[in-house]
Amino acid sequence: MDEKRKCEILARHNLNCAKKYIEKYPSIKLLNFEPPDSIWIEKFYRACETVNSFNSVPHSAKPCGLNRKEAVAWVLDQLSFLYGYSQYLISVRQHGYLACVEIKDLESTLYEFWEPGLSLFFANKEIGKLFHIFEAEYEYQLYIADL
Repeated sequence: MDEKRKCEILARHNLNCAKKYIEKYPSIKLLNFEPPDSIWIEKFYRACETVNSFNSVPHSAKPCGLNRKEAVAWVLDQLSFLYGYSQYLISVRQHGYLACVEIKDLESTLYEFWEPGLSLFFANKEIGKLFHIFEAEYEYQLYIADL
């Protein structure tokens, strides 16, 4: 089997794995994946680098120790301006894709994604913002960056 054929098979496999990853979350619906030449991929990952930089300051922080319900309520309060928006970009990092998804209920989605060691990136094209929710050593941090 030639190298080109192997790459095609691997790409198809990774795409199927990315689809299965998205489908395991009932609160989100996969609309499509950003094409490899999409400007949004570059903007998304550039904004990720910005919020992960050493001198980045969180938009808001809350001490760990909150239960999941309190933590999600805190995030929703901080992101209340997102109500009315339903399409977001999320990274399917383990498979190398940026997915465009529909989120009907942000609260349900946050509950599904919330886990110890949380590090969740998502973005909204319409308002041009990236959001990173991160569990640091002693606090939850919320970063907001321009795309």
